[in-house]
Amino acid sequence: MQRVCQQLSLLSKDNLVLKYVSTQIDWLHHHLWERGDRLVVDMQAAYPGTTLWCMLRGSVELSIAGRHLLVEEGSIALIPPLLERELITREGAEWLSIGLSATLFGRTTLLNAVDLPVLWSSDDTAGDSASPSRAETVSAVREIMLLLERECADPGRARTTPSSISRPMLNLTEQRSSRNGAYLMMMAGSELTLLSLCWRMLGRENISWFTTLNLPAWLVKTLSRIDESPDISLQQLIEDACVSPAQIRREFHKWTGMSPQSYLTAVRLERARTLLGATDLLVSSVAEIVGFESVSHFTLLFKKKFQQTPHRYRLSAIGQEI
Repeated sequence: MQRVCQQLSLLSKDNLVLKYVSTQIDWLHHHLWERGDRLVVDMQAAYPGTTLWCMLRGSVELSIAGRHLLVEEGSIALIPPLLERELITREGAEWLSIGLSATLFGRTTLLNAVDLPVLWSSDDTAGDSASPSRAETVSAVREIMLLLERECADPGRARTTPSSISRPMLNLTEQRSSRNGAYLMMMAGSELTLLSLCWRMLGRENISWFTTLNLPAWLVKTLSRIDESPDISLQQLIEDACVSPAQIRREFHKWTGMSPQSYLTAVRLERARTLLGATDLLVSSVAEIVGFESVSHFTLLFKKKFQQTPHRYRLSAIGQEI
């Protein structure tokens, strides 16, 4: 019974923490190498984030951090950042690679806590009847990466060779500003799915293992309270957390980079923006609902953050001329 309670506690914490995990695919390469191609990448030229490989054809010998991997056709590899590496292909190779980042509260990099590099093969049948096999998971990662290339790649841009590997085939971060909502939804779904699939292959059923020893349980509950009731007072949050104001300030800044009051204000303003665009509530009512006692103070903060007054934002949100 004690073990079951511990698992339920971990799962509950995981569900709360997941709201604060953000993922992003920064770039995509399509590599096409000939027999004997070789490349050494020093630390300064190495990508600062984690790289996910999907080998489509052939194989590449990878040496990194004193480890040697043979990445063969059908394999998936997760490569650590900022490490010197050597790549060579004996028979030629074709593969996709993407820059994948995952952060908690926009600050703590989740994948840095994992022992990388790791390699997964489509021949691995690990798994049980209640969950997908390793081969099925590897296949799913491959299909998502191929989908990303089809949807995002510029047909006129050449695939990368050893001499051009330092130039990303496609900067997906830059693309976001010029694409429509359907594209952004596809990207967001792909990013989360790839992270969850990698997490499963790493043998992690949740992310709580990473935060259990460091992230205070009271902080997770406090953040959840703010999301659910942004009108709650800071004093009430301090009393409910049962910790000192100094500890609250210290832990908030450590994990979110903000003071408790700044975080609370930011959530209130985002909630207000949503209400202004989705309802006909008076500006004064919106301010009261999200926790501002003064409409003038709310208007001042809203304009500072979004460069528009609440009224002008509402007009622009519904497509009316200002």
